[in-house]
Amino acid sequence: MWIVYLYLIREVFRDLYLLADETFVWAFRHAPLPDLPAVFRFLSTLGLYGVVVVVNGMILIGWALYNQRRFRGRDSRKAIAAVSAADLGRYHGVSDDDIAQWQQARTLVIIHDAEGKLLAAMPKSMETTYWDHGDRPLDSPDTAPAGERRDSPPPSR
Repeated sequence: MWIVYLYLIREVFRDLYLLADETFVWAFRHAPLPDLPAVFRFLSTLGLYGVVVVVNGMILIGWALYNQRRFRGRDSRKAIAAVSAADLGRYHGVSDDDIAQWQQARTLVIIHDAEGKLLAAMPKSMETTYWDHGDRPLDSPDTAPAGERRDSPPPSR
């Protein structure tokens, strides 16, 4: 896209180069004054670009006013309706009472399979969950020694 744009404005670069070259030669090598046709060609090209910018701006402002008038009073962006507990229950295959209970829980452990299907959800108390240095809670069956309770903080070292 930029290559097309640069191609379209190549004349400005050519005219600017010629104008700068003639001015440099005039200023430092005591050559005759810069050629006036080069100056006028440069100003003509800039004037043409100015006309294009103004016309483009008028088209965009006209389009904005047209859309403002066309859609006045209509809100095309409407909010999505809230999802109810019954909708969530239907989606996950559980009762809406379970969903309502889960929403009231302070901490909820959710287990799902690789595809994202809900396997289990368990409300859990924050003060009874202690994590080891891995990624398993200390009160899981494979980390708690037989007969030991994990409802109190682990001993300090």
